[in-house]
Amino acid sequence: MNELEPANLLELILLTESAIDYQIEFWLTVSFATIVGCFAGKNLLTKHMRWIVAVLYLVATALFASRWYYNTGDVLAFTDALAQQGLQSPAPWWTGVIRIVLMVFGTFATVYFIFYSSEKRQT
Repeated sequence: MNELEPANLLELILLTESAIDYQIEFWLTVSFATIVGCFAGKNLLTKHMRWIVAVLYLVATALFASRWYYNTGDVLAFTDALAQQGLQSPAPWWTGVIRIVLMVFGTFATVYFIFYSSEKRQT
């Protein structure tokens, strides 16, 4: 990878981070759609159907997480190649940590809401 110019490496980093951002946006859309769908259909969804929704949501989340993992590996490889040329990557390390925290807490919250929307609540 040393044969790539720094500008090309930076472009690859930005393109890969853009793909990660797109996946996060899509995962957030799936999460909110799942929550809204479960609340809207709270009287129609049986317990068995809620389990199916939860499993499908968790499988989709695992797919997104695996894609983030491989894209992050690409970013790290490009960043290492850039560091070998004496330059630093524009992306701070804590951005990845925040993405992971968002995914973990968002996944738990969505699965909670899948089942919470079926409970009888008194106001």
